[in-house]
Amino acid sequence: MKLNSLGYYVQEDGRLFFPVGANYWPSSCGVEMWIAWPEVEIAADLDLVVALGLNSIRFFTRWQDFEPVAGDYSETAFARLDRFLELCAARGLRAQPSFFVGWMSGGLFWPDWKGGRNLFADDEIVERSVAYARTLARRLRAHTTTLLGIDLGNELDALAESRSAAPASVRRWCERVTSVIREELTGVLIHSGCDKGQVTADAGWRLGAGAQPGIDVITMHGYPVPGWHPVPSGGLRDPLMQSLLPYYVACARAFGPVLLQEFGTIVPGESPHCDAYLRAVLPACLRAGANGFLWWCLRDIRADETHPYAKNDFESLLGLVDSNGEVKPGLRYYVEFARELCALTEPPAAHHPEIALYWPSHYYERDVPENPGNVARESAARMSLANHLLGHAAGVAIVRGGNAVPEGVTTLVIAGSCLTPNETNALRLWVERGGRLLWHGPNAYNWGAAMSALAGADVVDYHAPSTITVDFAGRAHRLEATMRGVRLEVAPRGACVIARDEDGRPAILRHVLGRGVMVAVLADIEGGLLKRWGGTGGGLAVQAEGREWFSRMLALLRSEPGTA
Repeated sequence: MKLNSLGYYVQEDGRLFFPVGANYWPSSCGVEMWIAWPEVEIAADLDLVVALGLNSIRFFTRWQDFEPVAGDYSETAFARLDRFLELCAARGLRAQPSFFVGWMSGGLFWPDWKGGRNLFADDEIVERSVAYARTLARRLRAHTTTLLGIDLGNELDALAESRSAAPASVRRWCERVTSVIREELTGVLIHSGCDKGQVTADAGWRLGAGAQPGIDVITMHGYPVPGWHPVPSGGLRDPLMQSLLPYYVACARAFGPVLLQEFGTIVPGESPHCDAYLRAVLPACLRAGANGFLWWCLRDIRADETHPYAKNDFESLLGLVDSNGEVKPGLRYYVEFARELCALTEPPAAHHPEIALYWPSHYYERDVPENPGNVARESAARMSLANHLLGHAAGVAIVRGGNAVPEGVTTLVIAGSCLTPNETNALRLWVERGGRLLWHGPNAYNWGAAMSALAGADVVDYHAPSTITVDFAGRAHRLEATMRGVRLEVAPRGACVIARDEDGRPAILRHVLGRGVMVAVLADIEGGLLKRWGGTGGGLAVQAEGREWFSRMLALLRSEPGTA
């Protein structure tokens, strides 16, 4: 299995392969699969996967089952691994083993001998990780034609160890482990196994050049649970919630090929809301660039008294099929969608949005002294809300700071991000060549000569943060006039003042530069909306206000000089 130039999987003969399938634990024993080893049940489940028209399965090699004593590997577990892959091969299924399964369904699973030592920072545990990865990869040599690549581990970015280790330690661990896998399995694709935390937090597993050394395919996981996201989204029918997973996929796709390796509805598939969620989310993820889809998980788990289901029993009800092997009513659309992808002989038509969100060069905050003020979770909240209000169904691209703006992108939106002078100067040159730039909430501490040239205004005073009233486009807007605890006062130097606050200070500036235009709003638009967001649908009035605001701003960017 390889990737083509567009980031889609192709088989050894060059034919397109769209992975669609499920994550897998047997219903009877769940995470105790390698200990219980219900082979007849496993074989029947793999038959069911084929009967559903799916082609891929992701499974998990718990470290404690394969190396119960440090340096002493279980031949029984490895023989069962061989048998599992033989069963997959006999049915034409592609299988993706996930190597390091510390985090699973809300539980932690490590060998007893690991103790409390950090996976990424403890020298001995790092060496044991490398040895385990090499041993497992070497055993998989006999099964390379069955593999849908290797998955480094399950949601390693969700581990507290990722957050407590230095980001440099996480990178070194990733580099060492992927290196030995590649030595043993030349040409086999390696996947990260990480989830939305790559976007919503700084847990060491970052998006960026060289941030995950040796990874060929970025993965994305995400579920519609409000408390698991940085914005106050509602339930399955909430348009904001429906926009989040496609947004995370788009962010990852800006940095490389991305597999939607885990997704689901979290509530049981009999819920009447599941169908609406899937019909909104799956096509949007495809447009955002996902090159495969794996449901969580194939079957409900009956091992209710087994950890972690005993404490997180909702995890036992997430199967795609019921006890009779029938697809649950609310989940049938996924199977229809998957079958359509299986039938493709060419990659989906490329989607090229004209509007893009700007991802700053320094998005992550830990151990990055040159970061001008960005915090990943705050950036994720503002950017994901902007993505939703701009209209995620139509598609919004992600443009990486420090990279050229792709052809076809005519409008960039900065949702309260902090930029370096080099980034700001590069954007000024892009605007001069005809680009349109909307910048919400420029940071007072980043406003120097570069920002003055771009915005066409100089800072003349700082004020305490406050809420201001701005009359614009025929209505009064209440805005949070602060970023990082400072309210800016500026004097125009080439820019046109579009709106002022009640004290007469400029609040919205429009600056024509060469063939392009830049609009600066001296208020935290996304942050202010988030403060007032609440309830299913985000509070319809607030949501409508946000959409109207963006519509007015885009119109202001498109208007001719002197007509604003």
